[in-house]
Amino acid sequence: LVTGVQTCALPIWRGKVANWLDLHTGPGFADVLSGRASLPDAVQLTAVNGLSVLPAGAPPDNPSELLMSPAFARSLQTCAERFDLVMIDTPPVMAVADAALVANCVNATLLVLRADTTLPSQVDESLKRLARANATLLGGILNGVVPKRSNRTDFTAMNPYLGMPVTAPSLKQIGRA
Repeated sequence: LVTGVQTCALPIWRGKVANWLDLHTGPGFADVLSGRASLPDAVQLTAVNGLSVLPAGAPPDNPSELLMSPAFARSLQTCAERFDLVMIDTPPVMAVADAALVANCVNATLLVLRADTTLPSQVDESLKRLARANATLLGGILNGVVPKRSNRTDFTAMNPYLGMPVTAPSLKQIGRA
């Protein structure tokens, strides 16, 4: 995260972010949309500086209806006013209509693909669905990449955070300047 940027992660329906960050069980996004909780009561601060999370909450009976409700638009507006960056994690585009509904309401969309799992035809169909939803697609994220030895890169010098080669340290030889 960029220093000084206030970010809110908003996983929809079955979010795991709250568990990963050891947040307490309480009201979440579905509870806010259904009127059972207020947004300020549901958003939780994390140990990560500048990161808040709005947990998924109890799984709703009518998820797509909640995403089409005025409460969804109000919640997004409130989050946009409070945070510099709001990241919404939706189910896969091909699974249900939720991703397309959300993509139509936000400023930008990133398509997440799993290496060695997502088929080219699934990528094509996902892009078509996002285009029909008038999504502003900024790019994609390829996750699940397994580094393999190559004759071009020494993967023992990988930056574990970025997954990119680390610049090799300069070597000083004894007796040479």
